[in-house]
Amino acid sequence: GDSGKESEARNAAERFIDGLLADPSCSASCHLLIGLWMRLVTKNYGEAVKHFRIAANAGHYFAMNNLGVSYHLGEGVPVDYGRAAELYQRAAASGHIAAMFNLGLLCEKGDGMPLDLKQAAELYRRAADAGDDDAMCALGVLYERGEGVPRDIQIAAELYQKAADVGNKYAMCNVGVLLQRGEALPQDLPRAACLFRKAADSGYAPAVYNLAVLYDNGEGVEKNTTEAFRLYQQASDAGHAGATFNLAVLYDRGEGGVQQDLQRWYACMAAVHVSSSRS
Repeated sequence: GDSGKESEARNAAERFIDGLLADPSCSASCHLLIGLWMRLVTKNYGEAVKHFRIAANAGHYFAMNNLGVSYHLGEGVPVDYGRAAELYQRAAASGHIAAMFNLGLLCEKGDGMPLDLKQAAELYRRAADAGDDDAMCALGVLYERGEGVPRDIQIAAELYQKAADVGNKYAMCNVGVLLQRGEALPQDLPRAACLFRKAADSGYAPAVYNLAVLYDNGEGVEKNTTEAFRLYQQASDAGHAGATFNLAVLYDRGEGGVQQDLQRWYACMAAVHVSSSRS
């Protein structure tokens, strides 16, 4: 069966990695492969960093980007935005597309480098022009907000749609919101629901929440408070404060297939308060 084939493939990959580890003349590219295996499969972040560093020191810019991600996220090393920025800059200068996007994230937030929205937009644009769908979405957000670029919701919609067309869950959700509002695109609630559902299937909490709202209100889908409750619960479990608040409303009203429960209403409202206090 499929599980047997997956097990065979994993065993073959492990043997391959073991062979690389045993090779004293392991190249920079081999160290990158080992690092990716350690980071993505075995979750041994400390060992991943060791191999990324060896490859990065040998001038491998894919490894520079991955080592930057380790410092950016604090995987195997303490979080160090400044070191991440240095590594991303070196990789981006060599043309690494993901490094351009990652450097843009640091520029946008002012992490490890001065906050510079214009520079963030330029980095996102370079990565988007090279086909990076996350960069398309991030640049679209800047156009929607008018941050670092003149506000232009039409350009934002085009960027979101381009990224959504290749399955980007963030972009699908953002196109759905524009369709829901009828902003830059003609209002189309059934299509919005379809996009929210696709993004929700990837586990993206804001899309799960947006789909729940449509079920709650009967917009673009047949009204189904029970399904809305299920989706609110899913988004709330993922930390979405708006979903937790709407759960409280359903507990207060005794809807969504649940009985009125003031104790759970209070627990939800308390969770919303904690979430807003931390934001």
